[in-house]
Parts: sequence; structure tokens; C-alpha cells
Amino acid sequence: MTYRLSPQQIGLFKAYAGAHYTDSAVDLSAIPNVALRALESAYQSCYSSGLHLAFISTLPATVLGAFCALFVRHVPLKERAMLAIGSTPH
Repeated sequence: MTYRLSPQQIGLFKAYAGAHYTDSAVDLSAIPNVALRALESAYQSCYSSGLHLAFISTLPATVLGAFCALFVRHVPLKERAMLAIGSTPH
């Protein structure tokens, strides 16, 4: 459930918060439950929208990378690499 604050509710919350709180620690028990639920819902909505955008925006790069990997030519490793540095193979 998404709860959106009306401009009137936002104005009331700003006035209430400005009148009751300073830069010191905030007592959350004094904030009305309706305002806390609305802020929590807004925070969750913004967080999930941001994560959604982050994962969806990487999808084209992932698909392109997987597609390009299909066309990478297989090159076997050289078995004589150890001999080139002077070691003996096991």
C-alpha cells in the first residue's frame, strides 16, 4: 500500500516539526503515528524504485556481454609455457 502525503499534510508536518524540534536529538515518540507511517512508506517506495532502476539499467550490458561471449574464439593454453621459462614439466 502506498500512502502519499498531501501538500496540506506536508505543511502541517513541517510546522509541527519546526515548532517541536531543534538540532538536538529527536524524540520519535512525539511524532504522530500517521506521519511516521507515511514517511516509512515514502522511504520504502524510493528505496525500491532506486534498486529497480539500478538493476534494470544494467540489463542491456549483461545481455550484450553474454551475446559477445558467444563469439569469443577459444584459444587453448600453450603446454610449452613452462619450458620457455626454464622449468621442467611435471
